[in-house]
Amino acid sequence: MRSDLISRRGFLVHAGGAVAVSMACGAIAPSRAAAQSKPMRLGGPIFVKSDDPAVLAKAHRDLGYRAAYAPEVSLTDQDRINATIKEFAAQDVAIAEVGAWVNMLDPDPEKRRKNMDYVTQRLALAEALARAAALISPGPTIRRSGMGPIPRISARSSWTPRRRTPAS
Repeated sequence: MRSDLISRRGFLVHAGGAVAVSMACGAIAPSRAAAQSKPMRLGGPIFVKSDDPAVLAKAHRDLGYRAAYAPEVSLTDQDRINATIKEFAAQDVAIAEVGAWVNMLDPDPEKRRKNMDYVTQRLALAEALARAAALISPGPTIRRSGMGPIPRISARSSWTPRRRTPAS
């Protein structure tokens, strides 16, 4: 490493100091919009065994959460979707996430098709639940890993790195 280069830690120290001095001198002032913004909503898992949207929403508030994972709801059950939206809104809890954690790049074409169908349904549910985000992971393409970490390569002799060739 060259001695004339600044370390990442050194850069952050100097940049933070420059921002602090600028703010103290009034050169950088918080925007009016930032000062009037609402606080960030935080959420987490709850461990309540219930299908009732009112109970689930209340459990989030009891833990101090204002954001929630989407409860299990069938896309075809519009009454339950409406009840979920209503109860969570009544408790001021935003449905922030609809998880779709499957491997969309599975090497098995049948599994890949099923996983893509599942993700499509979860995206539609996120839309039905009024502005919820759908979190997805494309997943690895190698057969042995599933959704977990890629197994460590133990036999270095059987593995060779791909070399990039210059664009022609």
